[in-house]
Amino acid sequence: MYNPCLILVSGPPGAGKSTFTKPIVTKLGCTWLEIDCVGDPFSLERNKQYIIDIEPKIIQSLLNLAALNLSAQQTVLLDLPWKHLLINNPTWITKIQELVSSAQIPLLVFECFLREEELRRRIIARNAQRDLAKIQNDTTWHDFLTHIHFNAKNPLPHVLINTEDTPELNFSKAKSHLLETLGIVDTSFEKVLAPRI
Repeated sequence: MYNPCLILVSGPPGAGKSTFTKPIVTKLGCTWLEIDCVGDPFSLERNKQYIIDIEPKIIQSLLNLAALNLSAQQTVLLDLPWKHLLINNPTWITKIQELVSSAQIPLLVFECFLREEELRRRIIARNAQRDLAKIQNDTTWHDFLTHIHFNAKNPLPHVLINTEDTPELNFSKAKSHLLETLGIVDTSFEKVLAPRI
């Protein structure tokens, strides 16, 4: 068995966070909490009202679920566009630090990034209702990039993941950080992880 930890996977909407996350969750068997699964039933449009009234409640609910799972010694992976949330509201940094401190577990942050042109291509290709306002024209696209602090640095210590690289390469990069953070000496996930009961 391995020591539990809190893993944050950050990056812009459409950057490939879920593609990066899936092999980690599959290998670790950890709890995967993702904002769109919770947020979409409330509002498909990520407008100002959603950002002010709904999003903070969803994020707090996800942190509450993370705390519950961590108290059961379960590693939790939170898949959210953390960077702009932390920059816009540093209170989330404090809440994350308090969560890992009270659970006495380490924090590992992966920041997914890619070129702006590729992000725009992916958002257009996924054709999601929540993305329509972002890609209406060059002005709305620029506003979106400004809102998510596209060129800013994540304020938490993090590992950079280029999601234009192959999923295999990114998993290999993440694996060494996961092994260290989880306190696993053996480099084979298959041999180390206890079977699920």
